[in-house]
Amino acid sequence: MNTKQLKWLSYLTFITMFCATFGGTVVTKTESGLGCGHEWPLCQGKFVPAHTIASLIEYSHRLVSGLAGLTAVIAVLCFWFFAKNVEICEYILS
Repeated sequence: MNTKQLKWLSYLTFITMFCATFGGTVVTKTESGLGCGHEWPLCQGKFVPAHTIASLIEYSHRLVSGLAGLTAVIAVLCFWFFAKNVEICEYILS
């Protein structure tokens, strides 16, 4: 993995984390926090949620948050294994 790929992985991680944070705001403002009930990862006992606004908002936030967590873990592992050189990290952060 080269520095350009690591830089794009950093951008992707940032975007997914931003979307997860924004989705959390939408869930809070629309009071959709219990749209799927207390069950996880299922939504009201089903893998595909019922077609209500609250459950769709909550379930989409769960999916985006899961994707954000996955990209964050992948980014940490890639930086750990491929960016051991301090100069590479400085380039990516610039």
